[in-house]
Amino acid sequence: MTTAITGDYVLRMAEQIERNGAEFYGIAAVHAPEPARPVLLELATAEAQHQQQFHDIRSRLSGKPAGAGEPDQEVTAYLQGLLAGKFFESTADPASYFDGSETYRDIVLTAIRLEKEIIAFYEGVKLVLGDKDSRSVVELIIRAEMGHITTLARQLDVFDKV
Repeated sequence: MTTAITGDYVLRMAEQIERNGAEFYGIAAVHAPEPARPVLLELATAEAQHQQQFHDIRSRLSGKPAGAGEPDQEVTAYLQGLLAGKFFESTADPASYFDGSETYRDIVLTAIRLEKEIIAFYEGVKLVLGDKDSRSVVELIIRAEMGHITTLARQLDVFDKV
């Protein structure tokens, strides 16, 4: 059975993605060398803040009439395609990315890949949200996720020199 894609559903998924992201970075910090831990913990905190922002948007939009902010067929197909990936499932376990054999470089490259997937998903989320203020918040979160990629890429540079 396929879950209907609604604005509320998309925002709940966004909240779950951010919870997963916070957990992912928290676990990554445990596996990372000491100098990298503060950066990963900072990313975990940022993801938790994004989760709260999506929760706030969903709360604000919950009083809208049915159908407001619902995606059209093309957007629905796009979001369903993204939701078919492991990271976007609400049951995804961020710990499943770690088996103990990962190098710090592996962790960072996985994080960069996941951040890219998240950005692609949030571009679709913007299409669902009819409210300009909500779209602006999502755009800010997208920019923050882009910043996470920059931060992670810098980590690659630092640890490649060690």
